[in-house]
Amino acid sequence: SFKEFTEHWEEGLENLVRKIFDFDDILKRFSVSNEPYFVINLLFSILLDADRMNAAGITTKRVELDNNAVSEFVNSIPKISGKILKQRKALFEHCYNKSNEIELEQKIFTLSAATGYGKTLSALNFSLNLRERIKKEKKYSPRIIYVAPFISILDQSANIFGKVFDEDEQSNRLLVHHHLSRVEYTTKDEHQSVVESYDTRKSELLLQGWNSEVIVTTFIQFFNSIFGRYTSNLRRLHNISGSIIMLDEVQSIPVEYWDAVRQALKYLCDKFDFKVILMTATQPLIFHNDEYVEISSQQFSDVPDRVTFNRNTQDQISITDFCRRMNDLIEENPGKNILIELNTIPTAIQVFYSLNPDLNRYFLSSQIIPFDRKPRIEEIKQDLTTGTDSSNRETIVISTQVIEAGVDLDFDIAVRDIGPIDSIIQTAGRCNRAGRRKVEDSNFYVYRIAEDRHEVARRVYGTVAIDIALELLRRNDTVPHLVSQYYEEISNRARGNASDTINDAITELNYEMVNDTFQLIEQDYSEPVFIEINDDARRIWQCFLQLNNPNVRTSWEEIIKIRKKMEQFMIGVSERDINRSNLPEEEGIYYVSQQQIGILYDRITGFNR
Repeated sequence: SFKEFTEHWEEGLENLVRKIFDFDDILKRFSVSNEPYFVINLLFSILLDADRMNAAGITTKRVELDNNAVSEFVNSIPKISGKILKQRKALFEHCYNKSNEIELEQKIFTLSAATGYGKTLSALNFSLNLRERIKKEKKYSPRIIYVAPFISILDQSANIFGKVFDEDEQSNRLLVHHHLSRVEYTTKDEHQSVVESYDTRKSELLLQGWNSEVIVTTFIQFFNSIFGRYTSNLRRLHNISGSIIMLDEVQSIPVEYWDAVRQALKYLCDKFDFKVILMTATQPLIFHNDEYVEISSQQFSDVPDRVTFNRNTQDQISITDFCRRMNDLIEENPGKNILIELNTIPTAIQVFYSLNPDLNRYFLSSQIIPFDRKPRIEEIKQDLTTGTDSSNRETIVISTQVIEAGVDLDFDIAVRDIGPIDSIIQTAGRCNRAGRRKVEDSNFYVYRIAEDRHEVARRVYGTVAIDIALELLRRNDTVPHLVSQYYEEISNRARGNASDTINDAITELNYEMVNDTFQLIEQDYSEPVFIEINDDARRIWQCFLQLNNPNVRTSWEEIIKIRKKMEQFMIGVSERDINRSNLPEEEGIYYVSQQQIGILYDRITGFNR
């Protein structure tokens, strides 16, 4: 049966391939070694999606997009004078002109522009106009897929896209797909009138299949659709074919995967008619110079020198002395907003509690549940924009690396414990982000924090990355110089065993090896922990337990809904810390009760290790 085939398709495929590979004349029909892998995936995607949609009784219909939507939105934004605004406007017009000039046979593009220059809207407008040209000349309408590494970036971009397309629902015009996105879907006509709203199960089917004109999704969802082995990922591949794909913050792709990504996207652009735009302030050397066209220009891609770079990395500093220096720094800079980024949660907590509690201070880390973290980030943004009172009191943020994940905040001063160069660059980008202040008034500090003479950074990132960082910091005294030196250094290391293994596994149709090797997020063996922070969380937890009661008949729709609600109260905790805390487990999820709030979970600093 088809059900049995989909459950055991890899085994059947392996047997089929063994038979095919006995015939050299058949193999010769494939022009490149990775072609069988992607052709099989495409055919399987079409078959699987057709079966699922037919079984659910769903038919979809494509809709039009307003080609002027981005331009009209940009024109509606209140104008703020300054150099950055002029550069944003110039980049927007430059990219639009490029969308009219480029040959439609060109498939790979880069958009290199400094932080704050409006790459996302410029790329979206480029994509919309390119879509219109393809529609007229090629007679089909590409989907536009915006892909970013972190949900925090997606949330910001999805909010902007919603305003651009006047869309506040998951629909056939715009949808957001990640593990926290809303499971609802509506179809609308050209007048934005709702034609049909779907129940949870059908909504999930439509969302996971990317049945929309503009899709906003994560690196994991996108690349798993290309490299993945599971039906939930591969099912949408045929809908991606022919799309315009905006890859934001592309430097976040680990260097060991560069060649595998290059080989896959080159083939898919050539045969599946992908068009790919790689967007970043610091363009990694994934593709060769003759393989892409830059749609920006030198005036936008030069990394501006927005900060005074203070390198304090010649000697180590104890965490106690570091805390003392941070208190002095705050006292010496009254009224200035300061970011202090640490590599571990314990050091971040120690610095946070060393500060005067009367300060307007905030703490951020991944161990704070989304329910607490999201409003905190919004409060920080508000404080940084308007000040907390009439005296514009300073805002101090103590954070782990979670601040690097696309959180759009702008500080007067930034401080970071040493880390890999790309992380240092990300933190520097949070200082004078909009370029409104003088370079000499925007200080960025890098230190080497040690505990018992053991550097904290080496425990997190290993020795090699920190040694490279120390050497490059020794030779460079500005962020722009550091960026260029870093990518020259890292490009020499781009060819690694991981990409070779993935490429070989694709050639051999070894799906398990591809899946096991291509892991965008390092597996840290964290386990899901539910934090019962309030009465709402308690009701959600009780519903979850009830749904898993074998004596209660539960629909798939109810399970999906409750799982989505639970995500706002969940974090990932290491197995070691779970064992230390002796947390109870129910249905594979660990649990912190309301009675343990303040003991095992702190509303300010998160899970207590």
